[in-house]
Amino acid sequence: MTTVHKIRENVDVALDRWESWASAIESQLNKTREQALEKLEENKKEFLAQLDKLEQQIKESKSIAEAQKTAVIIAIDQLKIQLLVDRIKEDAKVRSIFEQDVKNIEEAIAAVNAKIDENLEVVDDSVNKSLSAFFKGANEFDAQMRAYGTRLDEEMSEAGKRNEEKRKELESQLKKYKEELKAGRKQAEENWDTFSTEFTEGHKKIMSAFKNLFS
Repeated sequence: MTTVHKIRENVDVALDRWESWASAIESQLNKTREQALEKLEENKKEFLAQLDKLEQQIKESKSIAEAQKTAVIIAIDQLKIQLLVDRIKEDAKVRSIFEQDVKNIEEAIAAVNAKIDENLEVVDDSVNKSLSAFFKGANEFDAQMRAYGTRLDEEMSEAGKRNEEKRKELESQLKKYKEELKAGRKQAEENWDTFSTEFTEGHKKIMSAFKNLFS
């Protein structure tokens, strides 16, 4: 049995979050906007599959009371509804609509997290694995949405298309950042505060460079 707090606070979960952001930018950097949208849709399907598995594991768990199961499952179903709304695909060129969709999805993810915290203090191994996959999947999909949101400005900016030097520099930054993340996993638990500060700053610099590429 594992506490949800322990799963959420696991160092690997935090490291996966940073890696998700780096991978999201890396995967979209050299794609057209249409290809970037395809990548986002692909990631959404993967996230929906993770939600289905989490919901099934919760239903089958013998360590969770029925009332607690129901509360979490309702929140998961509401998140699925937001993910299945096809406005992201149909109206992706309209920034205001896309941003509203992102807001709705992030709020639904937050609601699932809240219900998990309220109702699943301790879980068995099967739910543990599905929760870990959910936390990672939510980070990955959020990162893909945010990266794609930046791409919506691309057609309005010829600078982003012209500046190949900046693009290559950012690719190099991303590669180095991911290599450092991988190497740092062994050291992270021993010196977490320093490690966390360094990689948070690295993340901010990369995000800034990615936005500047299309401005």
